[in-house]
Amino acid sequence: FVVARALEETRAVEKILLPLLGKPAGHVSALLRLCFPVAVFSAFLNNTPIVAMLLPVSEGWAAGCNLSIKVLLIPLSFASMLGGESSHLP
Repeated sequence: FVVARALEETRAVEKILLPLLGKPAGHVSALLRLCFPVAVFSAFLNNTPIVAMLLPVSEGWAAGCNLSIKVLLIPLSFASMLGGESSHLP
């Protein structure tokens, strides 16, 4: 949680993630843009801090793009779990 807190305080997550997310055309595009970086981050860090760090970033991004955050939250969690499980593969 220390690394997650440091990343949140320095706003490094926003600086890294927002250029990758860009301006999606719709919810499907937004899901694809959000889930891939989340899965990659989650392969190296714990799932819970990843989701906790990305909730405010995702909410702001969704609001700025006129997207419903409700559509993005469960896939955010599932992408985190997928990334975490990929680190267990042989």
